Amino acid sequence: MYATLIPFDESIKLIAGAAWDNSRLNSILVDKERTYPKLGLILKPWNGSAVRIAYIEMMQRALPAGQTLEPVQVAGFSQMYDDPFGTKSRQIAGAIDQRVGPRIYLGASASGRWMGIPYTAFDSLGQPIGASTPWKEEREAAYIRWLPTDSIALSFQIVKERFDRTAENQGTGAFLFLKQVRAPVTVQWFSPSGISASLRATYLHQNGIFCEAGAATCNLEGEETTTMYDLGLSYRLPRRIGSISIDVLNIFDEKFRYQSVDTSQLVPFTGRAAFARISLVF
Repeated sequence: MYATLIPFDESIKLIAGAAWDNSRLNSILVDKERTYPKLGLILKPWNGSAVRIAYIEMMQRALPAGQTLEPVQVAGFSQMYDDPFGTKSRQIAGAIDQRVGPRIYLGASASGRWMGIPYTAFDSLGQPIGASTPWKEEREAAYIRWLPTDSIALSFQIVKERFDRTAENQGTGAFLFLKQVRAPVTVQWFSPSGISASLRATYLHQNGIFCEAGAATCNLEGEETTTMYDLGLSYRLPRRIGSISIDVLNIFDEKFRYQSVDTSQLVPFTGRAAFARISLVF
């Protein structure tokens, strides 16, 4: 259940929600029934500005379709993540967005997530028991977008992330901690004919402590830095019925070591990747 409240005018919005869960993950890991609150606040203190704050608790359900009809975001912050089934998480996030004149937009955000990851452990008699291990994620980001003309858009973003895990349950990432900095610079061009193009250069830096393959030992320090270039072309179909796009990622075929922590972002660290997409609107 969710509700959006406007106590005075559009300058203040309150988002309040809750999800009740009573799920069984398997015969060992059982989640007791519990209500998870979701709270959000959106303030517009002056023209062209927005301040967003959110507190979100969540449980990753073991459903074939992922989640339910809950909204993906609360106050503009995502509450849906690709966590292991049964993960209980608590998130605090804040952001500020500001328009400077008619063509410049900038902002910054910060968030932290604290998770309890379920896994199967064993007692002193070798019997399987349900256990939970704490994970932590931190994220700070800033961006600026500039529209110098009606057909050209420039943007720069920098994202700093840290992921902390435990030796008892490292997940599929096989690391104890990982620091990551991403800084994409994007140039986009739009034509009234429906044709558009984009070129993006992304600076990537990672360092952390990784685990040996097939072992529980986690003492391998590693670091990698690279810059990757992506190219995109798109055509908007007549009468706005859809679009056709072609994207080429890592166009210079850079090879580098990269630890993926977000399955929603495709990073072709082993070579070039190209794909086409057709989207139709009915």
